[in-house]
Amino acid sequence: MSTLRTRLSSNAPWMVLEIDHASAAVEARSFASKIASRLGLGEQLSANAAIIINELTTNILKHATGGSLLIHGGGEDLDICATDSGPGAADMSAWMRDGFSSAGTSGTGLGAVRRLASQFDVHSVPRRGTVVFARLSAPRDVATPGATPAVDLSRAGAAWRPMNLDDLCGDACGVFEKGDEIVCVVADGLGHGVAAGEASRTAVATIAQAGLVEPVRLLERAHVALKPTRGAAVAVAVIRPRDRELRFAGIGNISASIKTGSDSKSLVSVSGIVGHQVRAYQEFRYEWQPDSMLIMHSDGLTSRWTFDQLGGLATRHPATIAAALGRDFARERDDRCVLVVREERA
Repeated sequence: MSTLRTRLSSNAPWMVLEIDHASAAVEARSFASKIASRLGLGEQLSANAAIIINELTTNILKHATGGSLLIHGGGEDLDICATDSGPGAADMSAWMRDGFSSAGTSGTGLGAVRRLASQFDVHSVPRRGTVVFARLSAPRDVATPGATPAVDLSRAGAAWRPMNLDDLCGDACGVFEKGDEIVCVVADGLGHGVAAGEASRTAVATIAQAGLVEPVRLLERAHVALKPTRGAAVAVAVIRPRDRELRFAGIGNISASIKTGSDSKSLVSVSGIVGHQVRAYQEFRYEWQPDSMLIMHSDGLTSRWTFDQLGGLATRHPATIAAALGRDFARERDDRCVLVVREERA
């Protein structure tokens, strides 16, 4: 059975780096360069990544009360996401001008970051902080004229963080595709650290390699694969845009919801531990509209979050949404993972 096409995966190389000293930029640039080389992004995009990292780390050091970078490369993209805890800004227009220096020096400003990135987004809320997202992508193949447009998974993003930065994250996620169907998975290994990470990463890898798009069958495969591990909570959502349908199956404490306009619907998981104790699998089907958004997260986030608390966040890029939710609604003594997918036609 062929594997699914990977568009985003926490199983790919990644780094979460606290930005608390100037040398953090050196470490971040080195790591980003290695990922860019692995992805075949070329020298120019690698150089662009270095400029972006310099500006984002400088912003955090000069203006924030604490922040971090998440850098990861999965599928065909290099993602860089900077998150800080304040002070934030109500008006980002000055920050977006080319030549504006957030450090009071000869910096390039977020306008240059926007210009260099294949995708860019920024969201800032006073007294909460700022999230800046930049994605660098190799040139895509041009679609055949007259062909049916495929789903563009550029509108997918995720954020994850281990409880202790020196540990492997015990939560994992992935977004995969087969034809125009989108497979989304979030897994939370029991506990945290290396053993939890082994379980969650095995779940994501098994689902990617199965080549299937049936949620229950994917969970069954994961259940067998996780038997030698400590087990995990796992949820799988399959978006079928042509049928306007989302199929969902979850075991354990993974939260998931569909937001469509002002409406939000929670998805149903059943109790159990994938790899150890599953009494029954059950698939649920939900309506999926062109403006729908899927949010999935581990219990490293409190379930009592709303977009209303983060003005305008629901309109932002999914990676920005995931980072902001992970920053503001995390349980500090647990790993966390947030996955957000919004359909968009190419």
